[in-house]
Parts: sequence; C-alpha cells; structure tokens
Amino acid sequence: MPRRIILFAIFVLLSLAAPTRADDSPAWTAWLHYGRHMTLIDSDGDTLRELDLPIPEGYDESVFIHRHEVGISKNGQWAAYMLIFGYPYTQPDQLQIVDLMTNTASINYPVKGLEGLSISPPNTQIFAESGDSLVVGYAPSNRDLHMDVLSTRTGQALYTVNTTANSLGLTPMQTVFRVYILRYAADQVNFALGVVEPDSQDIDNEQGTSEIWSTRYFIWNIITGAIQPDTIFSNLESNDFLATGEIIAATYNSNFPTDMFEIGHPLENVLQVFDPTLNAVFPFYQADDVLTRNVFFVQNGARILAHLFHRDDLTWYWTLLERDGTIVDEWALPENLQIDEIKNTPNGFIYTASLNTDEWDWEQPIPAVYEVDTRDNKLDTGHLIWQISMKKFHSYFDASEQPYFDIAWVHSDAPVGPFKPWAQLADPVYAPTPQPSTVTITPTSIPMPSPLFYVGQTVRVQTIDGEILNLRAKPTRKSDIIVYIEDDTQLELLEGPIDAEGFHWWRVHTPDGLEGWVVENDGELQTILPE
Repeated sequence: MPRRIILFAIFVLLSLAAPTRADDSPAWTAWLHYGRHMTLIDSDGDTLRELDLPIPEGYDESVFIHRHEVGISKNGQWAAYMLIFGYPYTQPDQLQIVDLMTNTASINYPVKGLEGLSISPPNTQIFAESGDSLVVGYAPSNRDLHMDVLSTRTGQALYTVNTTANSLGLTPMQTVFRVYILRYAADQVNFALGVVEPDSQDIDNEQGTSEIWSTRYFIWNIITGAIQPDTIFSNLESNDFLATGEIIAATYNSNFPTDMFEIGHPLENVLQVFDPTLNAVFPFYQADDVLTRNVFFVQNGARILAHLFHRDDLTWYWTLLERDGTIVDEWALPENLQIDEIKNTPNGFIYTASLNTDEWDWEQPIPAVYEVDTRDNKLDTGHLIWQISMKKFHSYFDASEQPYFDIAWVHSDAPVGPFKPWAQLADPVYAPTPQPSTVTITPTSIPMPSPLFYVGQTVRVQTIDGEILNLRAKPTRKSDIIVYIEDDTQLELLEGPIDAEGFHWWRVHTPDGLEGWVVENDGELQTILPE
C-alpha cells in the first residue's frame, strides 16, 4: 500500500478516536513550524496568522531551515532561526532574527566558524525572559568557543566570550563539533558542547578508527565572564517549566543492566529535577524494572509525562506522573506510530505524531495537532485541534526535502500552581557558587535599521485585490469594526504599537475624523506603509 495512503488512514483513525473537548479548557496559542512556513493557532483550532519566514535579499530558494531550529521568545514577538544553505554552499550559514509581529528581519548574524550554530534544544531558551536579548554560540574552530549575548532590536553584542577547549578541560584529542545553548536566565547561560574523540581502544582497520561522542555541560556568567562545569543540566532533552524555572531530565543509572537490549546508547531509569528554590538537583522518580528516555512538564507544570520502557513486557509506555513520583496512568502507542512533539498546556499537552512506514525512515509526519486533557487522570489519543491537507503540507517542501512538523512555541495566561511537593529520593546536589573571571568582555555592534513607524507619523494604507483594512474599537480581532478603510488612505499614528494576538496594533486618526486601531501587518502583507 502506498506510504501516503497508510499515513492518511492513521490520520483518519486518530481523528475519529479523538473525544470531544471540555468547554472549561483554559485558552492557549501556539506557533507551528514546517519548512519555511509558520502558522499561529489557538486552542479552539482557529488559524490566527500564517507567514513565510523571510530570507536575506540575494539568497535563493535553496536555503532551508532545520527541524527544531526555530526559537521563539517567551512573549511570542521574536523568532530566531538558522538559514542553512545546501550544495554547493555558496553562502555561509546565518542566524536570522525576525519580529513576528511584522515578519521583518532585525538581525542577520553570519556564523563565522567551522562548526554550525545550534539554537535548540530547548528552542525557546536562547531568549532572555523579556525577549530583549538572546544568546548565540558556535565553534570558530574545533578547539575554540565563541558566544555572544545580542540585543534583539539593535544586534549589539552586549556580552562576548572567546575561550579554548583547553581552558574548558578538554584533552588535546577532544574536539568540539556543536554548541548548544540550553537556557538563558538572568545573568547566566547554561550551554553544552558536543565533543568527539578517537576511541583509544579501537584497532585501526580499513574503515578507520571509531569515535566516542559525548556532551559536556557548562555555565557562563555573562557579568564576570566565568565558565564553570554545570550540575543543573545533564541531558540535551531536558525540559524547562518557564513559569518556575524548574528543569526535569532523564538521567543514566550505570547500575541498570542494559547489555540485554540491542541499543546504540544507554537508556535512563532515573528522573531528576532542578529546583531553583534550592538551587539544587535531586531525583524524584526511579524504578528498577523500567528505563526512561524522555520527560516533559504537562498540565501547566502540575504533572510530568515520561516515556518509560517496561522490562517485563518489553513495551514503551507514555506515563503520567505526579511530582511525588506516583503513576497516574499509562498509554502504549501502536508500534508503527510515534509522538514527535510534546508541549505543555494548561489542560495537559499538545502533540504531533508521525508514522513508521519503513525500517530506515521514521519521518512521515501527520500534519495535525492533538491535545490530551490529563485533568481527568487519563492518557489517550486526545482530541484533534488543528490540521491541514497532505497536499498543502507537502507544498511547503522541496521534492528532495524530507517533510517535518514542529510545535515551536506555546503560550497561555492560565494561573500556575500551587503544586504538590517533589519527591526527594536522594540528597540534593547543589549548583556551584559562581566564580570570578579575568575574561575580557568586548561588546561589538551590528547595524540595525531605524524603526519603520512612530507616533505622529503619517502612513498610507496598503491592500490588494480590492480588500479593505479594518478599523477596530480596540486592539483585538474580536473588537467591533468601526469602519472599513480603503487602499491608499492616509492615516495619522496616535498610539502604539501594542502587541496582541500576534499583531502590532496602532491607534490611528482617519481623514474623516474617526479614531481606532489597525494592524501594522496581517502576516502576509504590510498593511500600512510610511508616507
């Protein structure tokens, strides 16, 4: 049976199995990413905005954006993504910063090193809490490290550090192949280095010497410049709860007998948490008869979702846990189906799925978003939130490119806590005290274009195909429409911008003497232009 027919059949079955949604569900919004396309949806399944991420002038359509490589600020205004240029590699890889309210680029940051820059995982933590700055890092050579804290609006390097593998404790045989920014909070950056070295116990053969791949974790204090080993992060797939600063991860227990399993890497059987109130890490769940792989905050941080392998029946289960380690429910997926994306919501979690139709090819995404409501203490398929047709989904990818589907960002104003206390199965390991440093911090400047709009400016309305611009009583799409404004009408900007529902809103004065709110950009078209 053709692969797409199988995928469609699974998609239909998931849709039919989805229960109805509770009316009291707290609202949320989410940015979805596929190809160069972004879609903003809400918890009712409505599409609020759609846009194509811009690429710099002079670059052709060969550019692509890696999966999981779109980071969005907590307030939803800014997006950062890596532009990757395929063969013959005529352009350098480049980090692009975009204001999602107007879909205009503010920073183009070329990666000058041999090794690529990575902005995930996790893909929302390169930005400061306020969104006014972000961290980038790369390896100028395989024995050096460079990191910048950049102003989101101006591109100025507020803090910079350059250091070597030797100063970070790496041996002469160890080289850096990737820099991962894990979290940027206050004056501290948690980051990891992907490290590779030859296997000294391996015997040379016709295929060469095998290599050992590992990850080293560090903390950079951007004020003092000091870099120290990190005890907070122990896994690239750690999961943050932004509202509290807590971090959970699955960790490896070397006492567990894994030799019986034909796997290429050690699996974990301990779940741990970093508690910022203690500034310490401790395990909150362990079971001798299971292995753990992934772990996520769900239900607005109240509960934990873990992927557990049960030794007795050799089956993977998605398991809902309380913070005290108590199991609430378990859910086994069909063998040919896997969950690709999980993001926390007030109700439980949303996810995307893909179909395994080939032994060597997992990536057959189902272009839909589902939500599981865990408030009823159950795990199941959930309910269908949003979907697009297979034909439209594949139109966003080149024929040679493998389709993918990401949930890049989720936001809700639902209240947080109170929570049950964490179980503490061992003594906490406290994070190290920051140390002083003699590293020289050298700010540099990256040019930033002047703002397009300002209060008191006269602007002109731009619409196409006979469309009109809505003048609303308040800066929300749910507000009453005062009047329809035609193309080329002059307006005076009185107040703004106000960010709401994924748009920049301006209060304006019309030639007829009316006042109200208009959007600066509808996601596809700049609806007002400087006069």
